[in-house]
Formats: sequence, C-alpha cells, structure tokens
Amino acid sequence: MAGLRILIELNSADLRIGAVNDALDLADLAAPEGVRFVLCGPLSRELCDEAARRGIETLRARSRTFSRRGLPLYMIDVLMWMARLASWRPDVVHLNYAGYGPSLACAANICGIPIVARAGGPVIPNNLSNRWVAAYVANCRAHAADLLDSPLAARVVITGDLFRPNRVRSTMVSERTLPPRRLGVARLVFLGQLADRKGLHVLIEAFARLQGTAELLIVGGDWGAPGYPQRLKAMAQDMGVASRIHFENHRQDVGAVLSTADVFVLPSFSEARPRSIIEAMSLGIPVVASDIGGIPSLVAHEETGLLVPAGDPGALAAAVDRLVQSPDLCHRLGAAGRQHVEENCRPERTAFEYMRLYRRLIGACPEPEVLAVLLFGEVAATAGTGPRCNVLLERDPLRFDREALRTALDGMSSGDCIAYAIGLNAPPVARLVTLTMLPLRLRRIERTIARGGAQVVGRYGIDPSLNAPSCVYELNSPAAEYADRCLRPRGSAQALRRILARWFVCDPGLGGVVVVGRHP
Repeated sequence: MAGLRILIELNSADLRIGAVNDALDLADLAAPEGVRFVLCGPLSRELCDEAARRGIETLRARSRTFSRRGLPLYMIDVLMWMARLASWRPDVVHLNYAGYGPSLACAANICGIPIVARAGGPVIPNNLSNRWVAAYVANCRAHAADLLDSPLAARVVITGDLFRPNRVRSTMVSERTLPPRRLGVARLVFLGQLADRKGLHVLIEAFARLQGTAELLIVGGDWGAPGYPQRLKAMAQDMGVASRIHFENHRQDVGAVLSTADVFVLPSFSEARPRSIIEAMSLGIPVVASDIGGIPSLVAHEETGLLVPAGDPGALAAAVDRLVQSPDLCHRLGAAGRQHVEENCRPERTAFEYMRLYRRLIGACPEPEVLAVLLFGEVAATAGTGPRCNVLLERDPLRFDREALRTALDGMSSGDCIAYAIGLNAPPVARLVTLTMLPLRLRRIERTIARGGAQVVGRYGIDPSLNAPSCVYELNSPAAEYADRCLRPRGSAQALRRILARWFVCDPGLGGVVVVGRHP
C-alpha cells in the first residue's frame, strides 16, 4: 500500500460537519501505511491550518458542475484538472460529494483514474457522475439507502465509521465557560447543526412537557443568525421554558460539553450514522434519539439507548422522563452504549476498508516478478542467457519515470536485464492519447537505456493487461502475427487495427508494451 496517492475533493470547509472530519481522520489513519492524501475544494484558512497541523497537503482548486449553458467554461476547467492530475498523479480521486458531473470527475475519467464518491443525496438518473464513479462508500446501509434502491446498488461499499474516541477525550477542557450545573437538576444536551431536519422545535416542545426537573443545553451553529434559531428562541419564550434552556454557539470542546450531560438527545427527522451519538455513547452518556435512518444501527432500543418516532414530542418527553427519573436506567444504558462503541467503532478497521477499496480499484497489481517470469523466456531466446531482470511497471498512461529508470540502470551488473513496462488499459480518450504519444515515449525509453550503458533487446506486447499479464510476445514477430490473427476480432475491426498499428507501432488492442534492455 506504500506510495498510494489519494486526492479528496471536499464540498464544504466547515469543520463542524462530520464528513469533513472523516476526510481529515482518514488521512491521519492512513499516513502510517505510507498513503498520501491531498485535500482540495472550497478550502478555508481554518481547514488548511488544521490539515497542515496534521501533515496533510491541500490544493486550492474546486470542481465546476456540468451545465450545457456553461459548457465552454466547464471544458476549460476539465483541462485545468487534467493538468493538475498529470502533475500530482493520484492513484484514486475521492469525491466527498459526487454532485452533478463535476469537472474533476470528468478529468479523472479521461485520465483513467478510478473515482470513489461518498454516498448521500438523491440519485439523479441522467447524472454524468453515475457513469464515472466506480464505488460509493457509506458508513452504514441507511447512509446509502437511495443508492441501494437504484441500478447503482452494486457499487456501494459499506466501510463503517471513522470515529476516533481519543479525539473526544482530547477536548475535555472547556474552551470557554459553560453554564454551571444546578444541584438536583438533570441536564439534557443537544449537539449539532441548527437546521429544521434536526428537529429542535420538537425537542423544545417535548422539553416543555417534561414531568421531571431538568434543563436543556443546545450547542451548535450561530444563535445570532436570523431564521430558524430565532424561531426556536421565540418558541421557548412562548412555552415558558426559555429560562431553563441554554443556547450556546458552536464550540470545538465536544468532550467538555458532553461531560456535563445526564442525557443526550437527538430528535432528527433524517440522519445517516450521526457522529454526535457515537461521541455521547463513547463517554457513557445515555441517548434518546429518533428511530430513523442509520440511528437504529447505533442505538438498540432499551439496550444501548431509547428510540422514539421522529416528530413526536409526546413520545420524546416520555422517554426523556424515564431517564431523568431513573439514575439506574441511565447508568445501564450509558454503560452498554460505551461498550458498543468500544467493540464496534474501530477507526483503524474502517481506514483499512477504504485502503482495500482503493487498492481493488487500481487493480490487483502484481509484483514486478510476475512479469519478469513471463519475460525470461523471450529475453533468454534473444540474449542467449538467463539473466536477472529488473522490471519497472508504469501504470500511469501519461507518465514516463525517467529517474526511476536511470536509478535502475546505475545498479545493473554485466548480464543483467532491465524492462520498462507501459500499461495501455485506459478509457478511450486516455488510451488514444497514450497510443499517439507511444512512439515518442518508446524512443525516449530506448535512448535512456542506451545512455545507461545497456543494449536494447527488443519491444514486447502484453495481454490482456499490465495488472494481470498472461501472455508476452515480441512485437512484429510470428507470435504477434498469431495473436493478431487468432486472438483479435476479425472483419473491419481487424483491418482498422492493422492500419492504426502502423501509426502507433503496436496493436492498439494490447494491454501493455515492454522495452527490454541488457547490460553487456
């Protein structure tokens, strides 16, 4: 896995959003394996500083969505992304949100780079991204519910959560003063975005119906903003509970906030697998949440928490009252929730699933020795000996790693062989560009081999691909003629390939080409 390069495009720079933190955590967890990540998108100064603190690279560039009206600008952006991809050479492009035909995805598809996208949002049948994205990753089945009910279901991969308990425990010190606790008064805590779908209006109505003595701490967003926050404040005032509700703007000290809670409440109307629930459970805080989306995969009713129907303030009030009036039930559910997180939320395992997916998408890449075994017979017949062979595999169709070839040549001894293999399997446009440039690239490789003190033995074709070679034969040899006659399509397609082969110096249907040199 060492040396893998992943380019992640974020659709938001808001560090309060779980998907943004997931991208940062994934880069952190994969770094010990030698995997490098670059983050791009609408990056803020705050996000760039956080990425730099963790040693993660950033690229200030973002995609343009496809539109017919803006097609000229879209095509220019695609070309700019192709230039960036050629410069940084990622193995996989990972979109935090696929969107509608983003220019980065178009460029990656042209360049033959596999694309991964985070699941979420409705499935649009005519979205160009549906053709380009090779896999959709989700932390649970509910996260990918729409995709699983569509023709794209086979591309969904469930990876699990990237939650890191140590990150919560590192925020146990308050960044600013919290409202003091009152003796004998239970504290309910909500932590999240100030949005209708979070059901905060249901929470305030349920709070007004409580029989037990309690206070409510709502943390998130900007309570000075117009719209929903002001409606919630007015609602609390009208119901006569404003004096027992604390409205706190967003804060980073999640652990400090949650550590003051007796009960964590999340009355959402839609969720996947909310990070806030996992954070509360990791600290042993009992949870009351809506029975929707991926929440039941985290909260087992009456075992690790309590579930209520979304939008039902009466049921929510009854569930909270049970916990407020029963410390034993709070302790039992909180302890079970902590155990569930410790046993099932393993970020290292999730990061491994991501890396395994990346590896699968770039192909089950064999060791160079696999190709060397196939080459030995041909090389021995030409050179009259059975030398040691150093094979360099170049899977990037638009790249020539001259320095790697020179380094390998410097380490050769008399009788040793060097083989530089170029993969030709790519999407149509990238394949055409590769074949057009192939004669020039082959001459450059052969000149580098000659200048390194070795003799060029010959050029060989690979079938069916560089990642899974099963047949290697010298170009313009009887074996190549046999492959053209018996292994390739007949009729007009065969005639066209023979014409193109004169321009491209090899059959355009080949999986790869190898240049072999031998040190005298």
